[in-house]
Amino acid sequence: MKEMWVDLVLILAAYGVGCLNAGYYLVRWKTGGDIRKSGSGTAGARNVGRLLGRRWLALVFVTDFAKGVLVVAAAPILSGEGWALIAAIAAVVGGHVWPAQLGFRGGKGVATSLGTLTAFGPGRGNLETAVAISLLAGLLWIAHRRHPKEEFRP
Repeated sequence: MKEMWVDLVLILAAYGVGCLNAGYYLVRWKTGGDIRKSGSGTAGARNVGRLLGRRWLALVFVTDFAKGVLVVAAAPILSGEGWALIAAIAAVVGGHVWPAQLGFRGGKGVATSLGTLTAFGPGRGNLETAVAISLLAGLLWIAHRRHPKEEFRP
């Protein structure tokens, strides 16, 4: 029987991976500024695209998507499946939306959520899939309520 602490380490590691916000660090590197002070006020791919262009939007989207895939792919190796995997999915998306090192103000979690769902994929139990999708939908709803209008702020 596996130890419960292994699941806790997996969930904390997933949150840490989610906190690695490519959009924020890319804009900080390219311009020296904070992406969250322009456009929609978030650190996501779409806002990076507004500031730096489509090529950088694509890079950030792929990077954020890959975070979700990485956590779902690594979870069975580290801890197994089941509810720990679903908690890790929520943690990686939560880390992207509420990164501790950025004052809990990150992106909206769309690309990371898509990455987790793509890697989670079909073939799981119906209950696990329903819980994962419901949890992600709830997290996305909360994240998007923070910025209900996608207005451009130069």
